[in-house]
Amino acid sequence: MSISNRASGWVTSLVAGLVASRLVKLGWRLVTKSKPPTDKQDLSLSTAQVVSFAALVAAATAVAQTLAERRALARQSAIETDAGQVLEG
Repeated sequence: MSISNRASGWVTSLVAGLVASRLVKLGWRLVTKSKPPTDKQDLSLSTAQVVSFAALVAAATAVAQTLAERRALARQSAIETDAGQVLEG
């Protein structure tokens, strides 16, 4: 795999993670009607709230990054297969 393909996959994964994080924050606002508990040192927030939010963000980010990486790998594999068929034909 070339460096440009690796960089492209990395950027795709990063963007997917950021989008997932933003979506979780938006969802938190819609469901709880309050801002997301992003300040871990704010003692007015319950520990359950802070931990729940952190777990949601981490899970959504991990899933989005995994899906983005797998899609990038599949796309790269398809490109390499097509290139091999062109060279053979």
